[in-house]
Amino acid sequence: NNNDSGPGSLRACVMASGPRTCVFRVAGLFPITSGDLRFASPYLTVAGQTAPGEVIIGGSNTNGALFGISTHDVVLRYVTMSPDNFNVISGPDTGTTSIWIVNCGGNGTLNTGGCYNIIVDHVTTRWSGNKSWITTSNYTPLINGNGNGDGPNHEITTQWSLDYEPHEGHPVGYGTATDETCVGTLSGPCLSPSEKNIDFHHNMFVNVGHRIPENSNFSTRWVNNIIYNWNYYANEWLGAEQIDDINNKFITGNLNSGAQAHPIHFTTNSPEMSGDPSVYVDGNIFGAPGTNSVNSDQYGELVSQITGENGDETGAIPDSWKRGGPLDASNSFPIVPDPATSLDNIMLSTVGNSQHLDCSGSWVSHRDSADQRIVSQYQNGGGGGFWPNGVTFSGQALSGADAPTSNWQDHPVTGFTACQESQHDGIPDQWKTLKGLNTSDPNLYKTVA
Repeated sequence: NNNDSGPGSLRACVMASGPRTCVFRVAGLFPITSGDLRFASPYLTVAGQTAPGEVIIGGSNTNGALFGISTHDVVLRYVTMSPDNFNVISGPDTGTTSIWIVNCGGNGTLNTGGCYNIIVDHVTTRWSGNKSWITTSNYTPLINGNGNGDGPNHEITTQWSLDYEPHEGHPVGYGTATDETCVGTLSGPCLSPSEKNIDFHHNMFVNVGHRIPENSNFSTRWVNNIIYNWNYYANEWLGAEQIDDINNKFITGNLNSGAQAHPIHFTTNSPEMSGDPSVYVDGNIFGAPGTNSVNSDQYGELVSQITGENGDETGAIPDSWKRGGPLDASNSFPIVPDPATSLDNIMLSTVGNSQHLDCSGSWVSHRDSADQRIVSQYQNGGGGGFWPNGVTFSGQALSGADAPTSNWQDHPVTGFTACQESQHDGIPDQWKTLKGLNTSDPNLYKTVA
């Protein structure tokens, strides 16, 4: 059902213990009003593609974090995160959030435990009051005094997802953060050097001010992402990170008139992990709407050194920071870059929470009007702003006149056929019948040794 809590609710599935998959027999808006949807039991899959239509988590009465991960082995697919509560004050330390990967336990060391083996796939995040996506570790084990602080966040992939229009009071994108009281280098004593393989590919960001992303962790692959219409800068890589910035598109829009000259920033200055970065920048496109040619001078046209977080550009990065090739794959399923010139054709039809599976196993589109408005804005080189309702600068006092109109409200696409599952196993009877399989055999879906 669509209830915030109780039997049959999304919260009941997410908050359960043990290996579990959330299968949806209803679509629509799933409100989060009774506090954070934050869980600590591992081995969770939220399979939004099983719903008979669009799944939107949040809504105008959102209270807290929509999806707070404090564990490992989590898959989140085909849902929209929309924490659009107009009455919650926005800001760096307040406001609603979407995906929050936070404070997973360690064992008293700096390099074990933590939040890991997490995949975010075909998710839309929009209208966040604070942040749409963030990893956070607030308690470094050997610094906070008790030896039982957080473990490092690592092995996290966000792919094929769409993020747009954060609140104008704090219009930031994705980011990683660790214990801000910890000051260190690659040799310690902070968690950042152990926060590895936090990767992003085939995502799209539209009408986001800056920090797309802002990361301070040991290694990240930023591959095949489209960023359109920022107002300050796009990528900010802080400290002694290993970064691949490969085959992305950075396309300017109406908000870019006051932006810094280069979309990609590096600095040695990061309190948790100070030192020289190791970077590989290649195959990227930077220009006005319609630009679709790879820039010939990647480092000269796209990259600048900065003084520190949100700092001023100070010129070209030294050659000693540049790596001759990309990072090795982190596992046996490497990110294979597509050409940046092909991204529009490859991504735009399905990026974000765009479709679900019908009862026969075929993909069916359910992209809603807000997501389509954003994709069309990018395709047409149109203007846009932050939430609510197109406000384009920070610091403005909001009033009822600024309240979002229909274009900035949730209108879930529903009305598709719900599937019958006699075995309650997430496999529709219609699909089994189509494949000539028995619909009543309880061993049908189990692995046979």
